Formats: sequence, structure tokens, C-alpha cells
Amino acid sequence: MCSSDLGVLRRCAEITQAGAQVFVDSIQEGRSELEILVAVESALKLNGSDEVSFTTQVGAGVKTFEINPYATDQPLKQGDMVLLDCGATYCGYRGDMSRTTVVGNGSDEVLELLEGTAEMYDRCLEQVRPGVPSSNIAKAAVAVAERRGLKDCLYSSPNVKAGFMGHAIGTHYHEPPWIDLLENTELRENMVLVLEPILRKKGVGGVLIEDAVLVTAEGGERLSNLDIRPWRSIPS
Repeated sequence: MCSSDLGVLRRCAEITQAGAQVFVDSIQEGRSELEILVAVESALKLNGSDEVSFTTQVGAGVKTFEINPYATDQPLKQGDMVLLDCGATYCGYRGDMSRTTVVGNGSDEVLELLEGTAEMYDRCLEQVRPGVPSSNIAKAAVAVAERRGLKDCLYSSPNVKAGFMGHAIGTHYHEPPWIDLLENTELRENMVLVLEPILRKKGVGGVLIEDAVLVTAEGGERLSNLDIRPWRSIPS
């Protein structure tokens, strides 16, 4: 990817972060999922997004287990997990960012999923550097889930098997290589990946943390500086 393309992707990530920041700032008991979605998409457009990269998703409570929840007029309640998945488009390139947090104080099961997914993200990021097989990223995250006793909470669907941890991004929001246990594509400098660890537990909910990361000679460079652990700083 050339420097001009990278510049556009950086700008797209900045715009996407503006929407995700509004999500974090909007977490409040009584606010509805739809209110938050409208605020997020307004921020994307006001900060320069040409259109949304895909259908923006906001969901709260146990429906976060679906990972792709669609917003309703359901109000947020104390203890609810709340999930966002959003993306901007800019000059033909796509953004993709997710955050999950909790309203007030979460239960032990909620915090276990949140902290486990965040640690998986950290270990994924540590693996990002040229020459590393993409499967190494997935293996590092799966090892975290296993150590924490959360292996059964790893996300799977008809489209992906347990151990899926992300994909590349560019003019499409899902591009190869896939980051999973079977894909062994060697990472190259200037690739842009989306790290996407997910844990979910029936009856509790799901956690998705997602960020664009540039592969550099020194390692992975996040194209966002938005905290991946917003639940630690949101007032109870």
C-alpha cells in the first residue's frame, strides 16, 4: 500500500474514532440504543465520512451476544453491556471500529468477558510485525482465552470458526488475509489489519473490540488512540 493510500486510511480511522468516541461519551442509564446510534452516525458525517462503511450496530444487555445487534428504542440499564460496531468511508476507503463497555458496575461475568477480550487484543497487537504468519495472532489470543477458562466463549458463526481474530481492510471493510488459526499469510510492512477479538457467553452477552492496525518494521501501529477499556473510566 502506497503512502497516499495510507494517508487516506489514517484519515478514515480518525473519522471512525470520532463516532466511537461519541458512543463512549453517550453511555448513560436511560439513553436508548437508537439515540446512541444517531449520535454516532452524526459524528461520522460531521467529521467527514462520505457514508457509513456498513450498517452501524448498537446493542445493549444480553442481545450483545449476537455480536451484530441492531438498535431499538430499548433504554440502557445499570449493569448492561453495550456494544458498538461502526465505520466511516473516506475517498473510497473503509473504517471499522468496535468498542464494548458497561453501564455503571458490571457483574463479575460481564467484567470477566470485558477484561478477557481486552487482554486478547493486547496479545494480538504484540504479534503484529513483518514476517509473522497471520495465524500467530490468532494463536496468541486463543491462548489467553484458554488460560482464563474462556475457550468456550470464543466467537464462531456460520462464516467463521472459533479462533477468528480479524482481517485486513482497505477499499472493502473485510479484505484478506483473514486472521484465524488456519490462515498463514506472512504479514508485510504497510498492510493494514483490523484486530477483532470476540468473547461471548449465553445469558450474559458478548464483547467485541476492534481497531485498525498498520504493520510497520517496528511492529503494530494502532490507527486509533481510543481506549480499548472504556469501562474502567466511565463513572458508575
